[in-house]
Amino acid sequence: MKALLFLSLVSFAAACGKDEPAALEAPAPTRVVADPKAPDGTLATISLADPGPFYAGAASLFETELVRSIVAPANSGDALDRLVGVAPQVKKHVPANAPIAGLVLEAEGRLGVVYAVRLDRVAEGVAPLPGVEVRPGAPADGFWLLDPSAPNAAPMALVGDLLLVGTAREAIEQAHAHLAHLVDQKGDATLRIDFVPEALARRLRPVLEDVVRALAQDALADAARARAEKGRAPELGEPETIVTSARDETLELVALLPDLEALGATLRFEGDMARFDAVLTAKPGSPLADKLAHEASRGDVRGLLRALPEDAALAVVVSTGDRLVDALEGAAAARLGEADRARLETALGGEGARSVALGGDAEGGFLQIAREGGEGRGWAETLLSIAHVRTLLSALAACPSPKAAPKLDASGAGTLCATGAAKSSLAHREEAGRRALTLATAEAKSPRKRAPESAPLADKADAARAIAALGEPLRFAIYLESSRVLPSLAIASKRLELKALASQLSPRPLLVGGTVEGSRAEVTLVLTRGAIDRTALLLGELGRVVAD
Repeated sequence: MKALLFLSLVSFAAACGKDEPAALEAPAPTRVVADPKAPDGTLATISLADPGPFYAGAASLFETELVRSIVAPANSGDALDRLVGVAPQVKKHVPANAPIAGLVLEAEGRLGVVYAVRLDRVAEGVAPLPGVEVRPGAPADGFWLLDPSAPNAAPMALVGDLLLVGTAREAIEQAHAHLAHLVDQKGDATLRIDFVPEALARRLRPVLEDVVRALAQDALADAARARAEKGRAPELGEPETIVTSARDETLELVALLPDLEALGATLRFEGDMARFDAVLTAKPGSPLADKLAHEASRGDVRGLLRALPEDAALAVVVSTGDRLVDALEGAAAARLGEADRARLETALGGEGARSVALGGDAEGGFLQIAREGGEGRGWAETLLSIAHVRTLLSALAACPSPKAAPKLDASGAGTLCATGAAKSSLAHREEAGRRALTLATAEAKSPRKRAPESAPLADKADAARAIAALGEPLRFAIYLESSRVLPSLAIASKRLELKALASQLSPRPLLVGGTVEGSRAEVTLVLTRGAIDRTALLLGELGRVVAD
């Protein structure tokens, strides 16, 4: 569905004004000659050869009719209408499961999008579609179509039985022959987008660079205003450092766009799951190829991902500890001295996967940091000896930061802090070469089941299927279970409602994972049934809390 949303935004951005040629008599349209070669200026081709199962899969992805009606197209006419806007009198002539092809291209110096479908009921003569006015002058002796009830609809042309709908007539004229070829290609129920790397890099790189710099400038201005209003530096980290680091790293990635040899994306439905894959290949010997080769030498994170607690709400798993150390050091800035930086490297650095997970249930929340490798619980005690780490954990638990490092007993249990009836406990667990330190909050009168005692994520059927859908070897993963976010945020706030209700909902995870082999990288997004519905619920509830 993200692919459809992206194409809708591209189509809207490329929309432009239209001139209507004068009405004249014209001969019957002829079938356009298909051209297998893409026209100059093509940025991407789009195809959906077997739409019926695709639309059925899209509908089954949602639990609520409201979200389904907003997001999922019901048929090919509906899909075209959502993508570029189709006049009602034309839309009803589009067969429900007509294959769709599209082109994104530069026409007359502007970005354009054109889609094509074949109609199965087209009359001969100058009135091929009842209720639709025609004008001559379209490509291959075809007609321009006009719906009197929708004067501002997107430009449309009919050439034989080929319906073309685009953001501009110039784009239709440029794309029609290749679309006549694409729309007849056989395939399955997969939405495919194949990009032209050189054209994409030329067009997209300057746009992305401008956007990234503008976003960073706004974020830095917001941070400066917040600092001025409070009259002091933030306690938990330096937002300016985080923003500038994110900006610079993003710009470095954008600069690698010319190194792409191939780039494609697919969206398909498997049972009650949606899977979106983006695959890129780097040019041999390029800086991007070198970067991918370095990433390919990292370890696999699947084991640590499967071992996450079943009530995790949000988790990030990376292939090496250096990534986590760099992120913490960058955010902390001057709050970490040389000695503390060395301790942080000892606790979390080095080879082996690392994970950070936030989760919870109706009785409390938890934060878990886990690692592969190392010996015993010394790494956890070293981590807790860093004053800034204790400050971060205490802020999450909404209690005073202890001046001394908390002690873990022989079982690995300890207490970070306690305020009133709330207790923030620590627990360390070792299992199968994996070690986890968990901070958990709970009401003293109703102790919650500690995260280390929870079943692993892989024991949940939906989560296990989503993990299995990711490629191998897995270099990073991001896990989101929206219905768990509200109760997990109770680790720092009691204001959120729906905690008990949300914690009782069956899990509907969203999972992102990346694989790298040689000069090829693949990023996969897996959506289970109801994941989008739960995310909508989360955003609505968080918006209500912010408004209050």
